[in-house]
Amino acid sequence: MQIEQEDALDNIINEVNVDVKFFTTDSDADIVWIHAETGSSSPSIPAGQKRVYRAFFPQLEGDTTQVLYTSADSINAWTTTAATVDVLANTVADGSGTNATGDLTIANVKTANFMDITLTNGNASTVYITKLQARATVTRASDQTQITANDSTSETAFGKRVFDSDAPFIPTSEEAFQWCQYNLVRFKDPLQMLRVTIPANRNDTTLDKAMTLDISDRITLDAHTKTGLLAADKDFFIEGISHAVESKDAHTVQFLLSPVSSLTKFWVLGVSLLESETYIGY
Repeated sequence: MQIEQEDALDNIINEVNVDVKFFTTDSDADIVWIHAETGSSSPSIPAGQKRVYRAFFPQLEGDTTQVLYTSADSINAWTTTAATVDVLANTVADGSGTNATGDLTIANVKTANFMDITLTNGNASTVYITKLQARATVTRASDQTQITANDSTSETAFGKRVFDSDAPFIPTSEEAFQWCQYNLVRFKDPLQMLRVTIPANRNDTTLDKAMTLDISDRITLDAHTKTGLLAADKDFFIEGISHAVESKDAHTVQFLLSPVSSLTKFWVLGVSLLESETYIGY
């Protein structure tokens, strides 16, 4: 129904900057979270019931008994919550009653930044959690560097167009440089980005394709036979999809397309020679 060409200047990048973050992991587990309610404020768990306590890390304000986590980033490994060591239960809030720690069933769910501690009370009476803490080995952020790469020819032709990447996990400066170079090769020159609108429900075959095509799928666009827009059929990757359903069942779909020609040397498994006929992309 319609083919629109995007402004190619909007997609040009001729300088790429990316931060490389380095991390270290502590050798031993430390206390990283302490439940604040103790003494007469100790939380209760009625008989037969359970409570889930979520230990966040890092904390906005750390207890004075905790390790200082000024450079803390995330948890490398949580220590499974242990009775007596990490949790105590008593039949009286201030801990002066009967020790009921052995009546607790403990379960954990662990992620990089929090651990859920589920406590189930198997005692016949209400118990009070007089101590609850979490231990873990901590991953810390260390020195950070920035890698930058540019294409002077593109800068002269189109002016400086900078892309500051927020990719958080590029592991080395060499990898970062290769990533910058890859993006310069793709975006230092104008790309023929097209928006193609088609009647999605013209027939069952078209509707099926319109509903199943997805981002990154490769398609062939025949825009030369009737429109003369392209010199020949060209292959594109789908970068964006939007659907519109109007009155009287009119269903249209619009695809944002980027040319396959901007990416070369695809790796054919079992055929291509790595680093001579092809390379690993992103």
